[in-house]
Amino acid sequence: MKKLLLFIIIFPVISVNCFANFSDVDENTSYYDSILYAQDKGIVQGYDDGLFRPYNSITRSEFTKVIIESTFSDEEINSCDLSTVAFDDVPNDNWALKYLCVAKKNDIIRGYADGLFRPSQLINFAEAAKIITISFDIQIYRSADDLYWYYPYINALVEKKATPTTIDSVFDEVNRAEMVRMMYLLGEDVQSDEYKLLMHNSLWDYRSDLLDLGWGFVKYDGKIWGNPAFDLSEVDVDSFEALSEVDAKDKNHVYKFNRDYNINDQADLETYEALNNVYAKDKNNVYFEGKAIEGDIDPETFELVDMFYTEMELAREGDSGYLEWERNLMMNYHTQILSYGKDKNNVYFMSNIVEGADLNSFVAYAFLQYLEDIYPPYAKDSNNVYFNGNILSNDAANFELFSWLYSKDSEFVYFTNKKVEGADPETFVSTNDWDEGEDKNCEYLEENSMLCA
Repeated sequence: MKKLLLFIIIFPVISVNCFANFSDVDENTSYYDSILYAQDKGIVQGYDDGLFRPYNSITRSEFTKVIIESTFSDEEINSCDLSTVAFDDVPNDNWALKYLCVAKKNDIIRGYADGLFRPSQLINFAEAAKIITISFDIQIYRSADDLYWYYPYINALVEKKATPTTIDSVFDEVNRAEMVRMMYLLGEDVQSDEYKLLMHNSLWDYRSDLLDLGWGFVKYDGKIWGNPAFDLSEVDVDSFEALSEVDAKDKNHVYKFNRDYNINDQADLETYEALNNVYAKDKNNVYFEGKAIEGDIDPETFELVDMFYTEMELAREGDSGYLEWERNLMMNYHTQILSYGKDKNNVYFMSNIVEGADLNSFVAYAFLQYLEDIYPPYAKDSNNVYFNGNILSNDAANFELFSWLYSKDSEFVYFTNKKVEGADPETFVSTNDWDEGEDKNCEYLEENSMLCA
């Protein structure tokens, strides 16, 4: 049975008098009431110098321990089967093992695809949102339109008006003050008028005149706002239309917000559409990252290729409803950076023709993991398997992508687009989902044999 807010956060320094005000906590700050509440409930203790250090960041292990200890009973924590933790970077004598055990058992944490938890890594807001909403039994609503895994958890905090006003991005590191602020708002069900709304990957102060234009763009105070890297000062506010995370148009121009922040004067305003973050087209051209693809490409029939999941991604633990949502989410995510497209004549990778590809059977692999800034590189047709648009294997029927970077067919083992020389396809397995593997004869790091019998 869960408990709520009946614990003490243990930090390296012994606390001072339990109900003393902290000398570094200003009563005019937004988290003042939260810290005093947490202190009064025995949730937090200060340092022996009378400080709370509200701006100190928290590691993934520390945050998990605090939340688990506040929401699960001592019996549940102490009786958890520690052998089920199985993170490669969390040894059996780790101080946080039993808390990670409970969190993993209850699907509050899952770790990374490489088998690590990264306990000493500072926790960001997206990660913290998942841990705290599940632990506090906050209702989560998942949608097929969710582009990222953390959307439902952050939106659940928004619904409870429990998003700290000092958080600006889903990737911001969470500090001690922000942690107790969320716990206070959720634990006491406080209806705060000061909270933030999730607009794509940014968080914006709630205000009645804030208009969400989609894809991370908003309108208020008569201006268009978005990624601070994008210069939006010259756009026409009344006719501005967001088309993707990096595409927009107004009555005068088509904009491509990439490394160069381009105004695409070549684009036709009336017919321009973004297919995803990298491909767009109009009646005259197909564009990859804002530049027209040269050659005899047909805009009318150009489209993104279909994607599919392998058995590796489908064989994951969890309830079927959650997995279906997660697959749809990852499909949405990878669609945004998919760099394979086709028209009536050819298949393309980025702006180049994929030589020899079969139009009718060509599909791209989708990973059930986030590979930031990496276009999903694998694809196949009825004959070949492709990596970054080049033929990797002529044995599509026997090709198996069995980790994120290792694959094999009946003759060879591959690490990305390189053959792992001497590796035995029949017995080769990936040992950490990324860059290590072994067969009956050797152990391998990437494409190199490291230790052989």
